[in-house]
Amino acid sequence: VSFVGGAHTRSTFAAARKRLKDDCAASMSAAPTSDTTTTKGRCVYFNYNHANGVFTCGLAKYMANATFCFQPGGDSPYRKSLYDSFMTGCIPVVFSEYNARVAPWHFWSNHRRNAMVVVNQTAYLAGDLDVLGLLRSIEPARVRKMQHVIATHAHRLQYALDDYPDDAVDIILRGAWHTARARDRTLPFELRRDSTPPGAATLPLEQPSRDARRPPPDRLLGG
Repeated sequence: VSFVGGAHTRSTFAAARKRLKDDCAASMSAAPTSDTTTTKGRCVYFNYNHANGVFTCGLAKYMANATFCFQPGGDSPYRKSLYDSFMTGCIPVVFSEYNARVAPWHFWSNHRRNAMVVVNQTAYLAGDLDVLGLLRSIEPARVRKMQHVIATHAHRLQYALDDYPDDAVDIILRGAWHTARARDRTLPFELRRDSTPPGAATLPLEQPSRDARRPPPDRLLGG
């Protein structure tokens, strides 16, 4: 498990951060074996405020080496690092419905169950939930399935440099187009942007090819 971020509590959205830091420290000190170099089953915390000049994006290696990544809120309920988790193949652990339901155009069906872990922050802060114990209890087969789902769909969250079917740009444009079309249908006919009279011939709108070949997922997740 990895937690990359500051342990501040400047807002109610960040309330879980300090406790997560403390839980990570406790898990590292309570080593299950005499080998203190292994981090299996424990939580590694890295405060990027003390990164010694390393850019935040350079810290993705801490996520890439973990199975689960804690993604609590910060100054706002949302967190950019949530997307870093997906792009590095690390299963995000979120502490609010804000992050669980963000960017509905970009996420795939049932992603809250098949690609992330949603934790009740109130129960966690009250001491009624052992979040590390919860993660350890997830069956390995389910973990592998979640990792496979992320590897299959994470390209939807990336703004690709080249033309790449169903990347974040493609999805935004397509989502905006469908939303505008849906709103148009609620307007009087003469106010619609597409005011072609009924029965007139129209040209079909070009749709992105679903047969376009994509690079394998590891090109996205592995750099």
